[in-house]
Amino acid sequence: MGIRELREDKGLKQPQFAEKAGVSQQRLSEYEVGKRPAGNMKLDTALEMLRAGGHARLANNVARLLIEGNGPKENTDDSQV
Repeated sequence: MGIRELREDKGLKQPQFAEKAGVSQQRLSEYEVGKRPAGNMKLDTALEMLRAGGHARLANNVARLLIEGNGPKENTDDSQV
């Protein structure tokens, strides 16, 4: 699901969603049309967009895992290279 679908699923217009997510409407539009790659988005912005889209539980769990350091670990087993 892309950012536009996330926003439309909540029935929000760009100005409403942008305000909830803490970004400008122009920035939101750039993400939606692909002018600005969503992969380059700051993590806190991505989490706020999830919250604005009604996925606060997911955003909070991701943030908690990152803060606690319990997120995915890098594979350091050289035998599987």
